[in-house]
Amino acid sequence: SDGNISTDVTAMITDATCAIGTILQGDASNDATTVLALKAATAETTKPLAVALEATTVANQKAAVRVNSIALVLVNGTSAIGIGDSICATTAGVGVISTTPDAAQQWAIGYALAPSTASGDLIPVLIDRHLIVKGTA
Repeated sequence: SDGNISTDVTAMITDATCAIGTILQGDASNDATTVLALKAATAETTKPLAVALEATTVANQKAAVRVNSIALVLVNGTSAIGIGDSICATTAGVGVISTTPDAAQQWAIGYALAPSTASGDLIPVLIDRHLIVKGTA
């Protein structure tokens, strides 16, 4: 063992496709027979629940997701990410730093552990869901 403690669970990903590192939110299709149904988070105001560890290619495919510890998150490179920046979801669950902190309260999946300026990077993120209060970054 490398000494890391993480919780990986199997979830049903309801999107038609999902890339490794996608930030995921709950899906309304959860029911008594589905332990965890998730889909790509869609906005910075979305409450993130997990990060995809496996890619999926069809809707309702089961895949491993990480709910705590450190996960590699797919980022878009629109704004430079620095170590310690809060990482929120944007379209298709791709990670970004908070881009409009004055617009509304936003939810972050955690804190960047490496810098990035390139679209498509997978960067380590300490999963620590938190609210970015309106007017702060």
